[in-house]
Amino acid sequence: MIRAVAFKKPYPNAPVSSLFLFHKKQELAFQMEENNNPKSRHHVRFWSTPKHWWLPGGRKANLLGSATFDKKVGFSSFTLQFTHKIEENTDIERDFVVDTIKQSTLGAKITIAEHFNSGYFDRNGGGDNIRTDGALPFINLRNKKE
Repeated sequence: MIRAVAFKKPYPNAPVSSLFLFHKKQELAFQMEENNNPKSRHHVRFWSTPKHWWLPGGRKANLLGSATFDKKVGFSSFTLQFTHKIEENTDIERDFVVDTIKQSTLGAKITIAEHFNSGYFDRNGGGDNIRTDGALPFINLRNKKE
């Protein structure tokens, strides 16, 4: 990874770190480099939800996703390890994923729950600042009402 970033070479099989939700790592993870350089890349991860699990407000979801954009490489302020630093405004990447699905998936039904949770500012596990407006997209790819 360091060599690919330093020499601005593509790294299509670059590793994606495991993140955990419901005591398990993601079942699906996708990444896409920008400008054929793994220094900056889009990430999206998905976890299946436990049986009989509901979101607040009574909404059901089969998968939960997380999207982040690696904007550069640096050192984690928590672990002091070499890692990617993510874009603070995570809503930009959320909207990128939603727009990509809209453009590439026929019949995808997307609804946005505005203010699903309070917008907040915090830090991720690598020490990067993060912020969100709290909107949560619900994406139905089955082309049927649920």
